[in-house]
Amino acid sequence: SGSPAVEIFENIAEITDVAKSGAKAGTHDSTNMQSIDGFKEFVSGLREAGTVKCTGNWVDENDVLDTDFVSQDVVQALFNSGEKRNWHFVVPPAAGEETSPGYFKCLAIVESCGDQNMKPDGLLTYSFSLKISGTYSYVATE
Repeated sequence: SGSPAVEIFENIAEITDVAKSGAKAGTHDSTNMQSIDGFKEFVSGLREAGTVKCTGNWVDENDVLDTDFVSQDVVQALFNSGEKRNWHFVVPPAAGEETSPGYFKCLAIVESCGDQNMKPDGLLTYSFSLKISGTYSYVATE
């Protein structure tokens, strides 16, 4: 009847750092009467992909000059709504290259935002963290 909706990704302006951490696997103690040498035995449980922390230079919505970018207000709105969204983290092109080799992707919820760092002799920065729901994977561009 209708075409599937095309997902629109927005570029958040002035991001300076993206760091993924915290991937871990749950474990369950499976030690039993046949366990040998006095050591516990474990089996793997569910895995968690972790979090992505993004840091950037704070910009007022009216100061975003590049029409392909939005301010951090979009992140704040996602935090306020609790909406789970797909995210892409584009790998910057290597020196001398013009295009990105690919991107990392995940489904995530904005877990924290609004953290700001103000210094009298520096930039006003902000950060937000995303809690990954499901997998985190790399997609190479062609």
